Amino acid sequence: MIKRYSLTSNGKKVAKVHDQMHEIIKTKLVDKLTVKYLMDELNIVANFLNDLYRLEQKF
Repeated sequence: MIKRYSLTSNGKKVAKVHDQMHEIIKTKLVDKLTVKYLMDELNIVANFLNDLYRLEQKF
């Protein structure tokens, strides 16, 4: 038996504000990183992390 849940109208409002908060935090983090590092440097780190993630999936 699968239980299904739904949000109340207040719950939907809270969820929307919560999602907006995460977007604001993400934007601020990206802004701070792009001021400090060149995009080429960030791409190298992103590629490394993607490679690491793929390798971990094999274990």
